[in-house]
Amino acid sequence: MFLNIRAGREKTMKLRKKILISISCMILGALILLLCVGGMVLRSFSDKYDSMPHQMVDKNVFEAEEILTASAGSQKDWEALDDQLHTISYQLFVIQGNEAVYSPATSDKSGMLTRIMELRWDDDGARVYSAIGVTVVGLKQQDQVLVAQSMHEQEQGHDMWERQIGRVMITFLAIGLIAIGIIVCISQIFTYYLAKSIMAPINALEAGAERIAQGNLTVPIAYQGHDEFVTVCNTFDQMQEHLALEQVRTAAYEKARTDMITGISHDLRTPLTSMKGYIKGIQDGVANTPEKMEQYLSIAYRKACDMDVLLQKLFYSSRMETGKLLLDLEEMDLGEFAQQFANSVAVELKQKRAAIKVCCTKGSHPVRIDEEQMYRVLSNLLENSQKYAKADPLVITLTVWRENGMEHLSYQDNGMGIPDEQLPMLFEQFWRADEARSSQNEKGSGLGLYIVKYIIEAHHGTITAVNENGLKFDIAIPKGANVRNV
Repeated sequence: MFLNIRAGREKTMKLRKKILISISCMILGALILLLCVGGMVLRSFSDKYDSMPHQMVDKNVFEAEEILTASAGSQKDWEALDDQLHTISYQLFVIQGNEAVYSPATSDKSGMLTRIMELRWDDDGARVYSAIGVTVVGLKQQDQVLVAQSMHEQEQGHDMWERQIGRVMITFLAIGLIAIGIIVCISQIFTYYLAKSIMAPINALEAGAERIAQGNLTVPIAYQGHDEFVTVCNTFDQMQEHLALEQVRTAAYEKARTDMITGISHDLRTPLTSMKGYIKGIQDGVANTPEKMEQYLSIAYRKACDMDVLLQKLFYSSRMETGKLLLDLEEMDLGEFAQQFANSVAVELKQKRAAIKVCCTKGSHPVRIDEEQMYRVLSNLLENSQKYAKADPLVITLTVWRENGMEHLSYQDNGMGIPDEQLPMLFEQFWRADEARSSQNEKGSGLGLYIVKYIIEAHHGTITAVNENGLKFDIAIPKGANVRNV
């Protein structure tokens, strides 16, 4: 058990780690994705920025325009013209149609030429453009276009843009990393309290299970919260209360069982010793006359019958606990059955200064009962009255009537009854009434009325007890009930 509890604690720690790791990974993954998307956006912005015209004009633009205008109509010595433009940090491009007739070796042919060709050149003189931070002067001459492009400004513009993009990227990464750190810290704090709120009832349940393993059923979990664990903890407390109650009941049951076995052993020893004494008297010739012989044998027989009654109760108790008490049901009239029982015990009761009478309403009272078991019910009730009623003379009244589709048989004596607070315990197994109420040398086993209730309930009936000018038992059995064997 303790190993299981330790294993449960390890699983609890794993659960806490799983919560922390899963939430952290989820947040980190989202932030990394955010950084990737941000980088792609910056990259796209950079590409678009390169293609946008900028309103920046180089200071030497007018000199470049004069040089191009002065060269119009002269001999096409592009290298000389390019050298002349280099003196003011410009370089020459000559475009004819969609091709570059002349371009410097140091120029960015793939980038700048494409942008220059996209510009519009008319025949009405020189034009000045600012493309991506670079000043461009163009002059259309017949089918060719002479273009002077600022070299210093291009390098400076691109360097400036690259530095700006670098700063933006670094700033973006720095802000992103700081944001990641802050969000991770906040998530860890919230995750800690979340795990704590989840682990509080789990730890309480674990502690409760450990207490139960140690045999302590008195301390409840008493978890106070507003989540689903409240129901679980309350159910656990109810289970613990049920176990504690069952523990008390089991202890009381075992004590009563031990007391009953001790009492029955004593009750068996008494008639057994008496029987041995009378039989020994016969063997030794003490009973030397036929009258004494008959007296000794009669007493020994009665003691043997008393022992048989005790053994039958133990036998019935064992059969009921194992569920092997079967009923042999047959149709009969409940009023006739009550009368038959009264007739069978009348002579014996008369010898003991007692009497029995039967009252039955008109009409038939059909039931399906096991005659032998129902006879045992009335015999046990009669035995209970003889032990505890303390009435002289004892009068037993059996009454049969029908009510609400049930056939009723009441058994009533004219004795002293029992205290009302003991009525609910009357049919409990091994329960014995106050010894002050029992007759001298009459000590019950605590099984008679328990057997009575078991047999009646096996017939799908009920039995109740009340104080009414003595102790009265009301037995109700379904009319013509289709009772199954149990």
